[in-house]
Amino acid sequence: MQKRTLSQKLSFWAERGLLYTLLTTVALLMLFPLIYMVIASLKTTVDFNSNPRRLLPYTHVTEALAGRQEVPVYEFSVNDEEKRYLISQIDANNSDKSDFAYLGEVADLEAKVKLGSHAEQRRNIDVLGIIPIAYRNEEGQKIRIEDQTLTLIPTENIVQLAGNNSIFENFRVYDVFIDGELVQTWLDSIDQPVPLKAYMLPTIAEAGEELTIKVSEPITLLDARDSDRDYDSVIVSSPTQETTLVWAYNASIDVFLDQENPQNVIYAIESFVKPVEVIEFQFSNYEAVLGLADEPSLRMDRALVNTAFVTILVTIGQITTSLFGGYAFSRMRFRGRDTLFLVYLGSIMVPFVVLIVPIYRLMTALGWEDHLVSLIVPWIFTAYGTFLIRQFFITIPKELEEAALLDGCGRLRILWRIFIPLSTPALATHAIFTFLYAWNSFLWPLIIINTGNKEDQVLTLALITLGNINADKPNIVMTGAAVMILPPMIVFILAQRYFIEGIATSGLKG
Repeated sequence: MQKRTLSQKLSFWAERGLLYTLLTTVALLMLFPLIYMVIASLKTTVDFNSNPRRLLPYTHVTEALAGRQEVPVYEFSVNDEEKRYLISQIDANNSDKSDFAYLGEVADLEAKVKLGSHAEQRRNIDVLGIIPIAYRNEEGQKIRIEDQTLTLIPTENIVQLAGNNSIFENFRVYDVFIDGELVQTWLDSIDQPVPLKAYMLPTIAEAGEELTIKVSEPITLLDARDSDRDYDSVIVSSPTQETTLVWAYNASIDVFLDQENPQNVIYAIESFVKPVEVIEFQFSNYEAVLGLADEPSLRMDRALVNTAFVTILVTIGQITTSLFGGYAFSRMRFRGRDTLFLVYLGSIMVPFVVLIVPIYRLMTALGWEDHLVSLIVPWIFTAYGTFLIRQFFITIPKELEEAALLDGCGRLRILWRIFIPLSTPALATHAIFTFLYAWNSFLWPLIIINTGNKEDQVLTLALITLGNINADKPNIVMTGAAVMILPPMIVFILAQRYFIEGIATSGLKG
């Protein structure tokens, strides 16, 4: 035998490696929706709605604010160094906010609004300055300061903020004074005042220069629809120059505190600030969906038990009737056997929608409407399963049955001792198909089980209720979908060897 050269070996393994890589890539692409669904079920609602989308589940790091409630931690670039700040949060639904004006060049705003309407375009200007226009006193009253002359004293800090939507710029930080008094705003979250800050691009003034800011006469601009709007102009004066900017729009923005020094604050829009996050799988989503939640609408534990109960009984029932039917049609001779089998097999071609009304009337007559028994009994007989088992039984040599009859075995013993052990692949295939059909059944449960009957609902119905009530919590909906999908996936994976054998060896002889 000729020995392979090194180049032939390398070529062989390169081809194998390329083939395995290609197959693995295709498999991952096919499984990606399932993988994403499972991972999404382990996310928080905030992380699920993050933009851009991320595969792994991230959770905001939190710290106790002023020794009280836990609040998210955010990261700012201050003097090119990443520093952590806490958002000034009053409670889970409210944060301390301050009113600020966003300033830009008149020519820039005029060019922007000519491309569309004022409402659409004025927030797209290149922001050159962000100044406070109001503060809150200790009594909670909001004091407007836009008519005052503001003196801005520069600090040593340069902070990176979002000026134009999500475009970040390095702004110099200024302390704000009125008539020589430092302006402060009261924060309810820490029950104390903090200084207001202003932010200017370094191009507005030289480093270390004080600025004075005063609102001047309004400027009228026309947009693309010839609609006019007045914008206040703002005069920014320094010892070396004077600049006129336009007050493009206002925004209520969040306050962020340095945990070590609450007087060290940064004002920014929360959605544009980078949160401090860690990868954390939220298994509590499954605990909530499976019965540990305080909200009853989240609980799918009863539906899961009902679905498992119905699926197991339907699977056992179909396998039992298919075994007896398949054995009778394949091994026992009686008048009209083949004709009866053809009629029975032909029932497969009758659409289910044709049978809905008669089956529903029968269930109502028996008093089984709105009960789990109506999900079980009508489906324990199956022409497909009988056909599948019959075809497999035909392939078993008759000599085995004849030898058993000579040894004194009855029909039931032959079925139990010979046919069933030899039919494991076909039975496994039939069991998998039946399990998946019964588990995913939707239309019949929707018709026969009333919506208000929570005790007899199955997962397909409970998932609809879960999705309707928790439309604002897509991670919870994904968790419910995972609870629905994972059990049949696990059953299929465990039984796939028998499934493949059944497909390969059944239904070939007649």
